[in-house]
Amino acid sequence: MYQVEHGVKDKEKAATMHPAIAELEASRSAFKDDFALNCLARKQFREAKRAANKSALQDEALVNRLSLAGSQIKLLPEADDDASKAKLIRLMHEKYQVPHLIRYSYEYLDHLNCLF
Repeated sequence: MYQVEHGVKDKEKAATMHPAIAELEASRSAFKDDFALNCLARKQFREAKRAANKSALQDEALVNRLSLAGSQIKLLPEADDDASKAKLIRLMHEKYQVPHLIRYSYEYLDHLNCLF
């Protein structure tokens, strides 16, 4: 009787675990092809290496352009909002630069009038 009771429980347990076991077997068969996995991993590594090299070349060009080649300044990766902040700084600089130029030009003209 014990064997019959536990046999029924075992069958119920097997029925509930069947989808999980089938999923594990499917994922195992997907990873069975070592060559395909190796090709996929190498492709991802090559793409990451290309991106890192491209970023390093751009950073080096920027450092050389800004004459920071001898300094110990390390460039951080570009964030999403860096471009918008740079535009805002440029607009603010242009906004406040014009009155200064006008003021200096008027002062210069007044200085010239005093000389004549």
